[in-house]
Amino acid sequence: MICLCQNLEPLNVTDILSVEKLSGYILSPDGKYVVFGVKKWNPETGKSYTHLQYKNILTGEDAKYLTPIIIGQSDTSPEFSKSFPNILFFQRSNAEIKSSIYYIKFPPESTEEDSSKKLTNYELPIFDFKIKSKTIAFSTDVYFECQDMKCSSDMINKESNDYQVYNSLMMFHWDTWLIEGKGTHVFIQNIDLSENNDIILSGEPKDITQGMEINCPPLFTDFSNYELSNDGTKIAFSGHLRNHEEAWRTGFKTYYQDLKKMKKPICITEHTTARTQNPVFSKDDTKIAYLAMRIPDLESEILHFEIYNILTNKLTIIPNEEEYSIQSFLWKNDNEIIFMVDNVQVYRLFNINILNPLKPVTELFPMKYTDKSYSLPYIAINNRFSGLARVNAFDMPERLVFFEFSQDLKTVQESDIIQLNKEFFDKKFLSQAEMFEFKGGFASPELVIISLIIICMITTPWVTLSCLTFVYIALIPYGAYCYKQRKIQELALNEQNDQNESAGKSDNVQPQPSQKDTPKKK
Repeated sequence: MICLCQNLEPLNVTDILSVEKLSGYILSPDGKYVVFGVKKWNPETGKSYTHLQYKNILTGEDAKYLTPIIIGQSDTSPEFSKSFPNILFFQRSNAEIKSSIYYIKFPPESTEEDSSKKLTNYELPIFDFKIKSKTIAFSTDVYFECQDMKCSSDMINKESNDYQVYNSLMMFHWDTWLIEGKGTHVFIQNIDLSENNDIILSGEPKDITQGMEINCPPLFTDFSNYELSNDGTKIAFSGHLRNHEEAWRTGFKTYYQDLKKMKKPICITEHTTARTQNPVFSKDDTKIAYLAMRIPDLESEILHFEIYNILTNKLTIIPNEEEYSIQSFLWKNDNEIIFMVDNVQVYRLFNINILNPLKPVTELFPMKYTDKSYSLPYIAINNRFSGLARVNAFDMPERLVFFEFSQDLKTVQESDIIQLNKEFFDKKFLSQAEMFEFKGGFASPELVIISLIIICMITTPWVTLSCLTFVYIALIPYGAYCYKQRKIQELALNEQNDQNESAGKSDNVQPQPSQKDTPKKK
């Protein structure tokens, strides 16, 4: 076997972990720039950093640094607000400061120094945030009994790592221990412009879920489960109630609140006990579209659209008859929604017209991507209908693709705007997979059966009879299965070793004569 990778080095685990990775990306309001985060891990120090870069899509110039590289510091979640088109907001955290919101003039006048400024300095770290107009919404952990952030901060600092008292059933969910009386809440904060053209906070942060024992966003979900209206005066969110039904209820409730007129949020999904999620306001802020499951109490199920009219208090349900796997959606106008479906790495674009009840869903066209893996496309409507898609595979350069739709949404054009690690992967190759085994991969059936027989024999006779019956019915077939699987692995491993040995031999080695061709000695 002749190797075509003689001048290349094999790709190892350290290489995969230490290459640059994309971390969040967004288009500017005018559609001219893309801002994206770059994350890198240093194997020598064991620390990583994330900084922001930006690139002019129209001119195609090389990407420039927006924030500096500082080991241990993380700059993530870039956001724009139409009220401040020349300001970029983002999160920053490191070992010395809690996760807070910063802002920077965009595009910056100079990239030689860090010109970002700190906006928030709360007692609690910010998990994520969104900004619309002059309102910021963010989430953080609180204790339900507290009335302000300082109270929750004091109680969190007093938490014990030695023990925890539980008075409810649900104390562990998947890989997360839940602390009783503690959850994630959503806060809002108003911002404004000072006389010196600096962004300043206006008023105090307000917990819109004050007094509710709820997780918002719910566990194992992202910040897409809460959304501000376009004018920043309303909010919709999905949350998981922390009550006695938590052990068997997986449904999320969706709420709505007018921040100027209503003191508390109202639930708009009382008609169902199934999960509802990802609320999004229409362009005129009079409707809320969200995704919903049909069957209650399921962890995963086909989603369909439900649309709540704020003015009329009416609900419109759009059935998902084709059982599409809905990935993302947005409002095209006040009565139409565009959503994207992932059909085995082929994204299909659909349109919903809520004014056409006979045929509300129509397909626009499939977006066929040929690369190994695409993440969920980020779609935005600016002066043109365009978006971003991330190509992510561990053995190839990571790419950020810009795609632009025609006005009638019938065609799309794609172009690569970012390629990370291209020079690095040009010097690497991915070796073929090899079979391996380790002790403990399969339990020794003989040892298990003998141990159970000994345990059964030292107990009472009727227990012994029951144990022996169990061993005969269940464990002996299991032992035969384990023995068979072990033999299959051994044969596969031997075959792989034989192939590797034959591949390693030189091509000029003469084949050995077979026993049949060897002349017999007289």
